[in-house]
Amino acid sequence: MIFHAVKELGVYPLHKFVKVGDTIADVAEGHAARAWVVAVVRSRNEGGCSAQELTPMNPVAREARISAAHEKLAACGPHYLINTVADLLPVIHAISEKIARGEMPSPAEFTSPITMGSDLGLLSAR
Repeated sequence: MIFHAVKELGVYPLHKFVKVGDTIADVAEGHAARAWVVAVVRSRNEGGCSAQELTPMNPVAREARISAAHEKLAACGPHYLINTVADLLPVIHAISEKIARGEMPSPAEFTSPITMGSDLGLLSAR
């Protein structure tokens, strides 16, 4: 899918492309393409619940589900982890600055994800 998008958008080289996804397969696809990878934690795919289903949930159960999704996605080595797509713009800006400095995305096995969220700011840089 990423190669089709790159072709359609005319984005080249691939290290200037950002793959955003919410599954382990999305993260793997982005790394295989040598693109920047952003994983979305609070989604139905890895989290197993929509935002509407998470809201009324017991806080302990909700945090356990979110934490499990976070750990699962972080283990795949995305460059950034965000809570929701609402948190994407600051990450795009950060990646754009890296690209402007000539930085390239690191392979999954050498990546320590940076976790960001709109209500949490920069949580951790591992």
